[in-house]
Amino acid sequence: MTKDVPFLMLDHVSLSLANQSGQVDILKDISMDVKKGETVSITGPSGSGKSTMMLVTSGLQKPSKGRVFIANHNVTDMNEDQLAHFRRDNIGIVFQNFHLVPTMTA
Repeated sequence: MTKDVPFLMLDHVSLSLANQSGQVDILKDISMDVKKGETVSITGPSGSGKSTMMLVTSGLQKPSKGRVFIANHNVTDMNEDQLAHFRRDNIGIVFQNFHLVPTMTA
């Protein structure tokens, strides 16, 4: 991978979910590139979509529109098995509220 190719790319990503009141737009047309070695902070008030954006970025949630690329792989087009293998080999996730083993701490 060359320096000019983004390590992470969100290409016009949107996520809409239905609830009792109708459709709710959670993410709207987000595009961003992160190059290998860059450090990025995602900030904003509670409810602004930060955690949802991380779920979409990691392939845990499919976007309604747009594409997500990690290391030049289009994770948006991967099925659940492909995503599981890709995450296993390429992504580390630490959840904000994890309760995998209640007797252990991180």
